[in-house]
Amino acid sequence: MSYAGAVDTGPCEGWQASPSNPTGGGKPHAKAPLTETFVFRCTAAEKAELRAKAEAAGVPAATLLREALGLTDARRRKPAPRVDPAQVLAVARQLVVIERQLARILEEARQC
Repeated sequence: MSYAGAVDTGPCEGWQASPSNPTGGGKPHAKAPLTETFVFRCTAAEKAELRAKAEAAGVPAATLLREALGLTDARRRKPAPRVDPAQVLAVARQLVVIERQLARILEEARQC
């Protein structure tokens, strides 16, 4: 793949392996390996929208595109929701209070 006058340097987004194309940890692949690259031109806004949709879905853009084509199974896991860290801290504090109260109740029950 090359453009007129451009040098083909490999994947468009850098040299790192894509999370959507794992190596499998040495296990044999049941499906054909993903060896081909497809490049298309789009506006900066379109690229940003694609990335935003993929991020919201919790998957790489390549997986989102494969799902749109029906080439992959639907995601099995729902992406983790984004939560305000202050809310996580507040819930954690409440859980610590509950844990301490339960420990105290158990200790009182053992003394009876």
